[in-house]
Order: sequence, then structure tokens, then C-alpha cells
Amino acid sequence: MQKKNKGFTLVEMVITVSIFAILLGILVPSLNSIIGFRVQRATNSIASGLDKTKIEASNRLVGEMKLEKRSNGYYIS
Repeated sequence: MQKKNKGFTLVEMVITVSIFAILLGILVPSLNSIIGFRVQRATNSIASGLDKTKIEASNRLVGEMKLEKRSNGYYIS
């Protein structure tokens, strides 16, 4: 009578989990640097867009702006 193999042994599972943990330990620092680079690039892009917007708003400014405080809030005139 032959036995049918119905699963994994404990040793096989421990080895598999160990290999997975080692690979994950190698992969995580690489992912952090990639994510950090993308965040920095997005930050630079946003800062550049805000600078361009500020310059464009300054170029369109024709007169003088005055901030007035009224009873129901602040107004720019």
C-alpha cells in the first residue's frame, strides 16, 4: 500500500518561510529608496508648479492689492 503525499513537512515550510523572509529583507530597502525618489520627484514638481503660478500671478498683477477687514471677514480690493 502506497502513502499519498497530502502536504508539506514542517521542515519544508520552515525553509520556504526562511527564504521568503531573507528575500523580503533584501527587497524592502530597495523599495524604500525607489519610493523616496518618487516622493522627492513629486515634491520638486509641485514646488516648480507653485513657483510658476506665483510668477504668472505677479506678471498679471496690474495695480495694488489691499487687504481690508470688514465685520463679516477679510476682503482683497
